[in-house]
Amino acid sequence: MPEGVLLIGHKLDEALLRLPHNKEIIVEVTKAPSKEGCNDSVYSNPVVVKHNESEKRVVLTVSCFR
Repeated sequence: MPEGVLLIGHKLDEALLRLPHNKEIIVEVTKAPSKEGCNDSVYSNPVVVKHNESEKRVVLTVSCFR
């Protein structure tokens, strides 16, 4: 992946395929609080909302959307 390309807005599986293989990859997951009685399995589309990259590692924060 060329330097300076952000993966914000990409689905997690697509973003992982675009990352360099020589760096440590950390994925942090966030999601909106669930309503009582709501099925959490509907949150199945993790999308990259934050992307930080250094020489040795890439940190992606993903949020799960319906």
